[in-house]
Amino acid sequence: MHVVADETEMKETIRDRFGMVEEYLTFGRRRWRLIRVWILQIVLMFSEVQVFGVVHPWTDHVSEGVLVWTYASITLVFVGALVAVVRRMGQLTFAPWSREPRHQAVSVLGYLVTGAITVFVVWVVPPPHRGPTLGGGITALDLSLGSMVTGMLAVLLALGYYAQFDATDFPTQEEIDEAVETWLESLDWAEMAEGSREKERRYREFRQRSEHLEAELQNAVTDAGQRLRDDFESWRAWFDQHDRLSQEAVIKGSVDNPRLDRGRDRLAAITDRLEGINNRT
Repeated sequence: MHVVADETEMKETIRDRFGMVEEYLTFGRRRWRLIRVWILQIVLMFSEVQVFGVVHPWTDHVSEGVLVWTYASITLVFVGALVAVVRRMGQLTFAPWSREPRHQAVSVLGYLVTGAITVFVVWVVPPPHRGPTLGGGITALDLSLGSMVTGMLAVLLALGYYAQFDATDFPTQEEIDEAVETWLESLDWAEMAEGSREKERRYREFRQRSEHLEAELQNAVTDAGQRLRDDFESWRAWFDQHDRLSQEAVIKGSVDNPRLDRGRDRLAAITDRLEGINNRT
C-alpha cells in the first residue's frame, strides 16, 4: 500500500511540475492551443520555400553585412514585442509569480525556444521538392535570418495566447489590481476607534470588497490563482462564522487562542500572495 501511495504521490508531483512549466507559456489558458499553433507554424513555414538558403530578389543589391544587421535589428524589435506581450499576460492573472520579472524572463525564453524549434524543424526537414538546406553550412546571414524568424514566430504564438484573454469576459489588469488593492486597504477597519461611524462604514466596505474580490477570483485560470481562490473562499467562510470581536482580533493579529491564531496565519498567507499580485511592475 505504501508503494502505491508513493507512486501516486510521485505522479502527482511530476504532473504539478509539468503544469507549472506549461503555465510559463499558457498562463493558464487552453494548453492545446500551443500544439495547434506550433503545428500550424511549421506548415506555414514549409509553404514558404524562400525562408532559408535563398535571399529574396529585392535583396540582391544589398550586401550581406547590411542584411545581417538588418535581420538582427528586426529580431530585437520582435523580442521587445514579445517581452511586452508576456508582461501583459502576466498581469492578467491571479498568480503572483507571473508578475515577477524573473519568471516573465523564463516565459520569454520559453517562447523563443518554441520558435527556434520550429525554425530548426523546417531548416533540417525541407519540403519534398527541395534538397537539404544544411548541406552548404550555416552562414552569418542564415543565423540572422533564422533569429528573426524565431522572434516572429515567438511573438505570433504569444499573441495567440494573449488573444484568449481578450476573447472572453476576463477582467482587465486595472479591474484585477483595483479589486486586490481596495480589499487590502479595507483591512484597516479593525484599527479604527471602537463604536465610531467610520469604523462601521469601513467594516461594511470590507464585507462588500470581500465579496467583490471573491467574485473576481472566480476568473483565476492558473494553478496558483485557483489555489488562492480556494484558500480565500475557505478562509472567508471560516471568518464569517465568528463574532465581530473575534474577527477584529484576527485582522489585528491580537489573538489569544490556537484556533484564531491559525486563522490569522491563513490570512497572512493570503495577504502576502495578494500583495504580490498588487505589486505592479
